[in-house]
Amino acid sequence: MRSTRRSFLAGAAALTAGAEELVWSELPALPRGLAGQMVGSIGSMLIVAGGTWWEGKPWTGGKKFWSDAVYGLRPGDKGWRNLGRLPRPLAYGTAVAVKGALLLVGGQTDSSVSSQLIELSLGGPGIKIKELHRMPLPTAWTCGAVLGDRLYVASGGDGFPAANQAYRTFWSFNLKNPAEEWRELDTWPGSPRFLAAMTAVGDTLYFGGGTDFGGGKRLFRQDAYSFHPKAGWKKIADLPVPLQGGMAAEVRGRAVLFGGNDGAWADKESDPAHPGFRRELYAYDSMENRWITWGMMPVSLVTTGIARWEGGLVIAGGEDKPGSRSARVIKLQL
Repeated sequence: MRSTRRSFLAGAAALTAGAEELVWSELPALPRGLAGQMVGSIGSMLIVAGGTWWEGKPWTGGKKFWSDAVYGLRPGDKGWRNLGRLPRPLAYGTAVAVKGALLLVGGQTDSSVSSQLIELSLGGPGIKIKELHRMPLPTAWTCGAVLGDRLYVASGGDGFPAANQAYRTFWSFNLKNPAEEWRELDTWPGSPRFLAAMTAVGDTLYFGGGTDFGGGKRLFRQDAYSFHPKAGWKKIADLPVPLQGGMAAEVRGRAVLFGGNDGAWADKESDPAHPGFRRELYAYDSMENRWITWGMMPVSLVTTGIARWEGGLVIAGGEDKPGSRSARVIKLQL
C-alpha cells in the first residue's frame, strides 16, 4: 500500500491540537474507472454501487455506459468483490450510511430520473435490496445527510439527458418509520442548484456550492448555509472558491469540503491542457465564520462519494478530468 503525506496549511491546528500532517493512503483500485457512483459503507464493508464510464470522449462522439454493479471491499482485501447488481443501472444518486445499511437516494439511468429510495444491506455472500418510500420528485445529483432519526436530502436536478433544470428542494425522511411520507421543508435562501455538498456536524447540517443555470450556461456557486431543525437555515461565509461536484464530511467536529470543479475551465473542457479539478480541503470554522484551507487531496476526483470506513474517509473513483474516469481509491486517515 502506498502512502503520501500532505502538510497542513494555515489554520489546520485549529482542527486538532498537535496535528502536523494529513496522511493519505492508496486502497485497491476499482475494477474499472467510474464517475457518478454511490459510495458508502455497511459495517466493515466499503461499498461502491452503480456509476458511469465513457468509451471515447463526450466531445468526439463517445458513448456513455451505465453500471448496475455493486462492489465491496473488506479490510485486508487485495481487490474488490462483486456483491451483486442494482435493480437497474444507476448513477448520480446520493449514498447515506445508516445503521446496518446504505441508502441510495434518487439518481439517473440512461433513459430516466429515479425517485427511488433503495436500502442495501449485507446478506450471505452478497447484498440484499429493499425499496423504501419513494421521494416526492424524481431527481439526480442531490446531496444528503442524517441528523438524529431523519434523513435530509437537498437540491438536485432533472438529470436527463443532462441537467436542464436545477431544483430548490429540501426534504426529510423518517428513518424510524419508513412508511411515513417524505416531509417537504423550507429551503435555503439561495438559488436552485445540483451537485452541491452537504454534511452533518452535531445537530447542524452544512450545505454549499453546486451549479445552476443562467443565460444558457452553468453558474458555479460559492455560497454556503447551515441548517438546524429548530432554527432553520442561516447564511454562512462563502466558500473560498465556487465548487461543484465535490464531497463533504465531518472531520473532528467540523464540516470539511473535499475538492470540486470551480468552473474555471467550464468552456474549455475538451482542451488537452485541462489541469483537472480542485484538490483543496476546506474546513469551516463556525466560531469565526470562515473557511480554512486545510490540505490537499493527492488527486482531483469529483462526481463520486466519500465514506467513513476503518478509521478514515475514503473517496472511491470519480472524474479526474472532464470525460475521464478514474479507478483510484484514496483514504484519509483520521
